[in-house]
Amino acid sequence: MVRIRNMLVTGLLVMFAATVVVAQTGDGTESELLSLIHEIAAARNELAEMEERVLTEGSDDLLEDELLNYAFEQRIQDLGEKLLDIEGRFLADEKAGLLEEALSVPSTNERQLAALRLLRIEEMIALAKGEIAAAWQESGLIQQKLTLELKRDIEEALSNMPPEAFFEQEPVASNTPIQLIDQSNDPDGEIVKWRWDFNDGTTADVPNPTHVFDEPGPHQVTLEVTDDKGATARITRTIEVLPSPPIACIDAPLEAPVGAEIPFLDCSSDPDGDIVTWNWIFGEGSESAETNPVHMFNEPGMYTVELRVIDDQDLSDTTEHQIRILPATGSLQVVLSDEAQAQRGRLPKDILLVLDLSSSMKEPFEGSTKIAIAKEVIRDVLESLPQGAEVGLRTFHRCGQSELEVPIQPLHEGVFLEVLKDLATYGTTPLAHTIRQIPGDLAGREGPHLIIFVTDGIETCDEDPVAAAEQLAESGVDIIFRLVGYNILYRAGQTARVQLQAISEAMDGSYTDVSTKAQLAETLRLGLPLVYRILDSSGTAVWEGVVGEAPVELPHGTYSIVVETEPQLVIDEFTVGPGEQLTITVSPE
Repeated sequence: MVRIRNMLVTGLLVMFAATVVVAQTGDGTESELLSLIHEIAAARNELAEMEERVLTEGSDDLLEDELLNYAFEQRIQDLGEKLLDIEGRFLADEKAGLLEEALSVPSTNERQLAALRLLRIEEMIALAKGEIAAAWQESGLIQQKLTLELKRDIEEALSNMPPEAFFEQEPVASNTPIQLIDQSNDPDGEIVKWRWDFNDGTTADVPNPTHVFDEPGPHQVTLEVTDDKGATARITRTIEVLPSPPIACIDAPLEAPVGAEIPFLDCSSDPDGDIVTWNWIFGEGSESAETNPVHMFNEPGMYTVELRVIDDQDLSDTTEHQIRILPATGSLQVVLSDEAQAQRGRLPKDILLVLDLSSSMKEPFEGSTKIAIAKEVIRDVLESLPQGAEVGLRTFHRCGQSELEVPIQPLHEGVFLEVLKDLATYGTTPLAHTIRQIPGDLAGREGPHLIIFVTDGIETCDEDPVAAAEQLAESGVDIIFRLVGYNILYRAGQTARVQLQAISEAMDGSYTDVSTKAQLAETLRLGLPLVYRILDSSGTAVWEGVVGEAPVELPHGTYSIVVETEPQLVIDEFTVGPGEQLTITVSPE
């Protein structure tokens, strides 16, 4: 409809404009009317667009549309007054003259032009009046629609029950985060907007905000809520903010040795004041009122240290700290690597050396004799044993005879080495008889026992040493058996070697051929306990023991270890801490 009306008005304006041009009266009443009709048409076009929007879609902003419609009415009123002015001047000044021309002018053509102009002006005035009247009507329709919408909104607002704002909060401590909980409700809808005002320059727009009050005292908090129909409600409550208590804190180690001076540092704080009193309780009957005391525990164990602090507002807090007090000493154990342990075997409780003194031991060997070399090597090897090592000596040199030269006893008493020095060689090789004497040498002693059996020959007394070995193995005596063939291939050849290997196998032991002094020393050391010494930081020996023995207890400090291998194995500068259980693994070549 708006488009059709605009097309009709535009057609009339074109027709009037053409007539005006033909009549060459562009500066008179017709030109004013033509311009006025243009203005009215433009105003109606704008009004029509607004009318179409409001009548079909409704108003998005009543106030804005009210103001806009009022401006249109003012504009139409101004155009109407302008039309009345043009019409008044036309009636007063021009109409009578045009009418007289149309009736009395001699020229027929001039009379027709005067009549046509009179008719055209009156038609343009009528058109302008009609357009203004139509504009008034359209503006009224818009106003009616806006009024209906306003009425509907008012009725809707009057029918909506407003929300009820509510929250409550117990007294809180200053400088402590709290969460305020909205407890508002809406009887006929839902709350969609929140605004909290904490009266300290901060606000929040969430239902349950978190806030911190810096200062103690009463604080007014306002909550405004809005429901889904735009109604609001507000509540203001006073929250009592109390002074904050101190926060107790202890800075101290988790463990320390007995007798150590331990600093206990106060790391407490007070959000709104100062701490004025400290009370330390150390858990073993002693206390302190110092801020940062230094304390010493005399017994190992777990202690609970308590600190209570009081601030300048007589508020307090308590905390605890667990500390483990370690023994003043630590322990150290020296063990063999798995590979070395497999090679050396179990650690014996004692050692029985069984030495061949048959005549063949007088044979020349590396610039001396076999017996002289054996005595020298045995003496050097045994001197590397710890003082507490227990060693015995059995010899054999005649059929049916084998002597227990030195019963198993502490080596440091010196008997063994004196007896060893005076031994003489002569006679035969009674291996079986000697093996049968071994259980008696070990009677009443706890195993395992290391038997080092050194011989340079085969059984020469018509007995079965393998059967004797089997009997010994079945006796139940805990034995580590190591048989050494001393330059055996030179004297008795492969036959002796086969027999000695069979003896060793019957005892579940080991057999080793040696043909040099160095090999003999290496083999004997391999079967003996491996001695180590512990040196303190000044290089002084503080302990001597056997690798693999039970841990030794040491004061806290820095140490080195010397293992009596050939050559010596040295482990430098390691620390044994209080209560520490340190294990050092060695792997001698």
